Amino acid sequence: MNIEKVHRPILIPADSQLRNKSVAAASILIVAPAFLIWALPSSQEYLLKLFSENNSRTVFSLLILFYSLFSILAIMLITTGTTLIQTARKIHQSRRFPAPDMRVIRDTWLVTGGRAKYIAYLLTATGLLLFIGGASVPYYFHNLLLQLLVPIS
Repeated sequence: MNIEKVHRPILIPADSQLRNKSVAAASILIVAPAFLIWALPSSQEYLLKLFSENNSRTVFSLLILFYSLFSILAIMLITTGTTLIQTARKIHQSRRFPAPDMRVIRDTWLVTGGRAKYIAYLLTATGLLLFIGGASVPYYFHNLLLQLLVPIS
């Protein structure tokens, strides 16, 4: 009689505190800027005035605004890419997803072996793309703004 050991899938339970923090952070990042820009009458008037005038001070203000936003975007992309690469490294070393010290925001089945390695490679590729994209954002948007500032001849 040949009895084989049955491997049952393991369910990693969700961390409710992490989920609540993630939802709160996403809500703040989406709702707060939208509220500040569109809900306050003073900001609406300022934006309307800023985009309706056509003098050097307005162009300078818009350039500062655009460069600030592009810098924030670049920092976010580079940070997210670096974090994904570090997470992929942990997954690859432990040969399981989620890695032993990872918390998850929803119940997740434990993945081991080749599938975990595939997830690690996928996260590494995504992290590299985000890192390279974040590093190229300042160059790309600087050239774009220069083209927009050149008068059409």
